[in-house]
Amino acid sequence: MFVGRFIPDKGLHLLVAAFSKLSTTKKLVLIGGSPNPSEYESKIKETTDQRIIFPGYVYGDDTNILMQNAYAYVQPSLIEGLSPVILTVMGLATPLICSDIVENKFICGNHATTFTSGNSDSLATQLQYALDNNDELKSKAFGGAIDISNRFNWDKITDQYIELLKKSK
Repeated sequence: MFVGRFIPDKGLHLLVAAFSKLSTTKKLVLIGGSPNPSEYESKIKETTDQRIIFPGYVYGDDTNILMQNAYAYVQPSLIEGLSPVILTVMGLATPLICSDIVENKFICGNHATTFTSGNSDSLATQLQYALDNNDELKSKAFGGAIDISNRFNWDKITDQYIELLKKSK
């Protein structure tokens, strides 16, 4: 599963190419798009692979329910900041497969399966690995949920800011 904008930076062309190489009955669900579909998005949607599904936009709790029940979430981004989607996916204990860009590795640590950014063959290899190693994927996801709740906990961060402000008076 992927959720987001269908723009080149997100690397969906890599994901579609990699998934198309796999022999699996699983589906790839690509949720979202662009408000004004570009040539890039149109090309992505031209895939003839019937296992790739484009349901359009899904919002809020419905998105979280889909992410939580996905076999894995794939973030093939070529460029990313501190991704709220990755934080959400990890918080939901959903197995994560993402590119090895610095920003993703900072969030994920060793709690995700990573592939070489920009390389669809590397992504295909890791997708196949994920299909063959479900227990390991789930174990990483569980560890990631614990890690994320410790490192990116808003209540804890807010308390730290309050203490910092009290000390500066």
